[in-house]
Amino acid sequence: MQPQQWQQWWPFIGGPALPLAIPAYAQGPGDPHSMPSLAVMYVGKLVEVAETDALFRRPRHPYTEALLSAIHSPDPRRETQRQRIVLEGDVADPAHPPAGCYFHPRCRYAVARCRAEEPALQDAGDGRLVACHLAAELDLIGAAQ
Repeated sequence: MQPQQWQQWWPFIGGPALPLAIPAYAQGPGDPHSMPSLAVMYVGKLVEVAETDALFRRPRHPYTEALLSAIHSPDPRRETQRQRIVLEGDVADPAHPPAGCYFHPRCRYAVARCRAEEPALQDAGDGRLVACHLAAELDLIGAAQ
């Protein structure tokens, strides 16, 4: 899956009005059939696109990690161990977004580069796209853990 494929199509399927996570279908490497994927958006920007199971097991964007932390577990023992990530601050105004990464004012991992430079949606390997400067460095918690 190439970043250009998503960048050229997302404005035609709803743009900024899309929900936070949308089902998508992307062709896997060497696979003639489509595989179900999820696309996560923040303030109208794609921040992560991945095969559904991989996204739930190991998110690569801090916003995806925060979304997954809100999922309740049907197992009461696991539910008491769940650590909910509560994002501080307000959602960015799409008409007047912050400089750099749109998520940086609410991101607990943000560094100076995040405030100055908007991250491009890049291939992060394993068939996933991520728009985060720190994606390769962070070890984020998924919903399956």
